Amino acid sequence: MSKPIGLYWWQAPKGNFGDDLSPLIVEHYAQRPVRHASIKSCDMIAIGSLLGQATKRRWQRAIRKPLRRTHIWGTGCFGDISGRYHHASVSGVRGPLTRRMMNLPAETPLGDPALLLPRILDRPARKHRWGLIPHIHHQESPLIRELAKSSGVHLIDLTSKDTLEIARDIARCDFVLSSSLHGLIAADSFGVPNVWLQVGASMGNWKFEDYFQSVNRTASPITQPVDLVSLEQTATAADPGIVSRLADGLERSFPY
Repeated sequence: MSKPIGLYWWQAPKGNFGDDLSPLIVEHYAQRPVRHASIKSCDMIAIGSLLGQATKRRWQRAIRKPLRRTHIWGTGCFGDISGRYHHASVSGVRGPLTRRMMNLPAETPLGDPALLLPRILDRPARKHRWGLIPHIHHQESPLIRELAKSSGVHLIDLTSKDTLEIARDIARCDFVLSSSLHGLIAADSFGVPNVWLQVGASMGNWKFEDYFQSVNRTASPITQPVDLVSLEQTATAADPGIVSRLADGLERSFPY
């Protein structure tokens, strides 16, 4: 059996859809086992806003494994990178803001690996008019509770242990309203029109803008309850041609 890939991803105590996709997608494309590894000693980093953590620990990396670079594939940040991470082999990053912040060449591939979901899963039949996807820190928000009462709304729990079933649930929706970045990315991957919902104080708009620029979308969040019927007129999905090109680039640049 091939040696497992040491992948770093953020492990939320109750689970979190976007982060939990990382080992599933990497294992699918590598066709070899994946294990969780610390950010100091991992072989690879993929989905998540993790590059700020990686650059802060680059000196530890240099001491521990100076001849083995960490593969970076589709990773982003919060706009918090402190200098270039010289002990990385960058196959691609999430968006153009991350690429510029890392001083990477203009030809460095862009795209979040969650855009590959339709190439891993068969799309199920549509079932729900609206999918409401709160970030894991927003699940008890009064705004979420109020929106969840609306007719035709299906509440999607990102802490479910069946990560791929969450993706299928998103694909079953006609429209998506999400305060989770990966709720929006999964919706874009399946061509589901979606709207960014901001709940309370900003949790880091930079990462949203990084992603939106990668798919040539302009978006600003809604911050209060709205009539969902009227919102259907403004919900948008990323251009499928752009999504397909990014997905092709992700597949070509996969480091294993």
